[in-house]
Order: sequence, then structure tokens, then C-alpha cells
Amino acid sequence: MKKIILLTVFLPALFSCKTTEPLPVVPEPQEVVVQEDSVPVAEPAAEEAEVVIPEEQVATENDVMVVSEDLYNRTFDEIENLIDELTKLIRKKNFNGWKNFLSEKYIEKVGSAEYLREVSESPSLKDIVELKSLRDYFQWVVVPSRASARLDEIIFKDETHVTAYMYIDENPTILFQFELIDGEWAVTVW
Repeated sequence: MKKIILLTVFLPALFSCKTTEPLPVVPEPQEVVVQEDSVPVAEPAAEEAEVVIPEEQVATENDVMVVSEDLYNRTFDEIENLIDELTKLIRKKNFNGWKNFLSEKYIEKVGSAEYLREVSESPSLKDIVELKSLRDYFQWVVVPSRASARLDEIIFKDETHVTAYMYIDENPTILFQFELIDGEWAVTVW
């Protein structure tokens, strides 16, 4: 499969009106799985978008878990509150505050020289900046793309892994991936 660059983190999409950077686009859901006393969980279609999402971050049929309405609503509220906090930090360009919400896995992957080099080569950044640190990523990717994020839907991979979506022109767009670590949700990658 193609290598994909997710211009994320708080969410590769809390979008600002001033951004000229393309946002990652998740294809419109095709199937909905519904069980009695459960919340529908959409399975994203597999089609190419302008900004490609890394293979490990694309939900597949095996990555979708149907949960109870109570768990969905409770988790939605928790993630929505977290995204509100993150959005405030991003708007203030508070790198250290934002970094406190990241998993070690996220910091390691997104802050790696290889990942930063890949993102720097994206069409929206190629002629503008070469990212050299997680702080650069925050400044050039997160702030422009996630300063106006809102949560519209969550999809469970399992009880401790959730993908948060915002709809843009009726298309679900990944904001963040979250992992429940020691009872707290953290921005992560998988």
C-alpha cells in the first residue's frame, strides 16, 4: 500500500480558516453495523484522497468495534472535552501544553527525522519549510490545521483505541487517534 502522510495532531485537523494546507480526507462511510442496544459504527471506504493517511492509521473492517450506546456517549463526551482543551492550547500556540496530551508512541513516531522528512515533502509544505522537530510539526502542521476542530463522530478500534472525526463538506476527516493510557485519553498513532 502507499505510504501516507497524516498531517495531524490535534488532529491532523482542527482547521483554521487561514490554512492553505490540504486536510486529510477520510472517505465517506459505506457500511453501518448496528446491533440491538448499540451505536452504529461506520466503516470508511477505501479510496484515494488528496492527503494520504498512513496505512497504519486507516481503519479496516477488522479495526471497527461495535459498542453500547452508553459507552459510545460517555467516550464521545470525554473525547469532545479533550478536543476542546487541545483546541484551546493549539489556538494559543502552546506547544508544551499540547505535548502533555501526546502518547510516547506519538512523540516517537511524529517527532522522528524520517516522519518529519516525509511531511516536509508534502505538497503543502515542500517549498515552505523543512520540519526538524516535533515543535516545528506543531507550528507548521497542527496549528494551521487543528485550531478550529470540532468532534462529530468517534469510531472504536477497541475499548482503548478511538478515532475522532470531524465532517468537512459531509466528508469524515480524521482529527486524532486516541488511546486510553492509565485511565486517560492521549493522542496517539497505531
